[in-house]
Amino acid sequence: MFFFLLSLTIVHQAVPVAVRLSRRRFGQEHTPQADTTYQAVKDIAKGTNKEEQAGNLSGAMVRALLAKATTCDQQDRADEIIDLAISLGGERKKKLIKVAKKYRQLERNTPKAGQPSALCHKPPRHKELDGLVQAQDPTGKPVHSGKGKKKDPGH
Repeated sequence: MFFFLLSLTIVHQAVPVAVRLSRRRFGQEHTPQADTTYQAVKDIAKGTNKEEQAGNLSGAMVRALLAKATTCDQQDRADEIIDLAISLGGERKKKLIKVAKKYRQLERNTPKAGQPSALCHKPPRHKELDGLVQAQDPTGKPVHSGKGKKKDPGH
């Protein structure tokens, strides 16, 4: 009986803590769109001497979409996809540039639902990424790009 009462006391004490939890916006690094970009980088490099580089880059792309990633990490990975594209050339280059553009516009995780992810304010190294920013949580407020107009990067 003592253990039963102790259990009820512990549960009763834990309930207020559970009520204070807020909804979080995680899981954006493994949406179908995101997973497609990671796989595309590996698939496009398959059969070349850049397979290992593509695999490592694919892993870094996942980490760049996490909430704790630095502000410009996603853009830096998109630049690296284009670096890989240039090194491969030809049709692979065209395909990887499309992947880099798509990846750059994916939504990143944020600590809270509705919270916008910070925008990177340094210019990308490759012109193909100019003007592209990550999508924002559609339940949040529009984000100011710092270039004089509000952007809805999700569209």
